[in-house]
Amino acid sequence: MKKLLTTILAGIVAAGAFAADHKELYVVGEATLTGWDLGLATAIAATPDNDNIYEGTLYLKNEGDFKFLVSPQWGGTEFGGAEGATLEDGEIKLATGNNDEGYAKISVPESGNYLITVNTEELTATIVKSVYQETPIRYASLYIIGSVYEPIYGFNEAPVMYQDSEKPYIFKANDELTAGEFKICFALGGGREWRQDCFFFRDAENSEKMVPNQDGDLQWTIDETKYYTITADVLDNTLSIATAATGVTPEIVAEDETPVYYNLQGIRVERPHKGIYIKKTSAGCCKVRF
Repeated sequence: MKKLLTTILAGIVAAGAFAADHKELYVVGEATLTGWDLGLATAIAATPDNDNIYEGTLYLKNEGDFKFLVSPQWGGTEFGGAEGATLEDGEIKLATGNNDEGYAKISVPESGNYLITVNTEELTATIVKSVYQETPIRYASLYIIGSVYEPIYGFNEAPVMYQDSEKPYIFKANDELTAGEFKICFALGGGREWRQDCFFFRDAENSEKMVPNQDGDLQWTIDETKYYTITADVLDNTLSIATAATGVTPEIVAEDETPVYYNLQGIRVERPHKGIYIKKTSAGCCKVRF
C-alpha cells in the first residue's frame, strides 16, 4: 500500500537552513575593509551542501593583498596562492601554509565587490567581480547568537545566515528557534571575546532596526518555539522575524521506499556526498550529515 508522506518544510527550501557545526574561512589583509584585525575579520562560510566549498561576496581593494585563515588567530592553517600562481580570468590555484610561509598572498586587479569561492579539497579559488557594485560589501556572513539556539551562546555552533546571491547585503536563514533572545554577530573572532563592536543589537525605539556597536546589549525576543525566517539587511540596518511556512507538498511513496534526500536549497540529490541534507522517509523529515 502506498502512503501519503509529507516532504521538506517549505521554509527550509525557500531560504536555506541554519547550519550548525559550520566552518569558515576568514578573509584578512590590506585588501579587505578590516585589514589585519582578526577580531573584525569577516568570513566566507562553508556552503550548506558541501563543507569543502566556501563562498561569499566581499569588497576587496587593489591597493593591497589578502589571504584566508581557518580560524581568527595566527599560527593556524592559512590559504593563499600556489607558488607562481596569479589570479587569471578569475581563477587561481591555492596552497596551504602558516605564518606567511608556503603560499603567496592574493591581490585583485581593481577594487570592487567580488564573489569568492574556495574549494579547500581541490585547492582552487574563483574570485570574480560581483554583479552588485552599488555599495561596498563588508560582511560575507552573519551569525545568530543567543538563547534561542542550543548550545546557548555557543560561538562554535552559531547558526550562519547566508548572503542573498543577487543582493549580498541581505542575509537570511530558517530554522526552529526556541523561546529566548538573540543578537547578530558579524565577526566571530571578536564575538568570542564579547567585543561589542562585533555585534548588531536591537534598536531601543524600533525592533525592526538593528544598530552596530550599541550599549545596553538590547536583543530580539522569540516568544514561542517554532520555525522562523530571520532576514537581516545590512544596507539599511533592518531585521525581520517571520514565522516560517510549514505547509507541505504531498507525495505518494511506496511503503517500502528508500530514503529521499534534498539539499538545503530543496533540490533532490540522488547520491548525497559530504554535507548536510534533508532526509525524507515515511516517518517524516530530518536533517542528516554525511
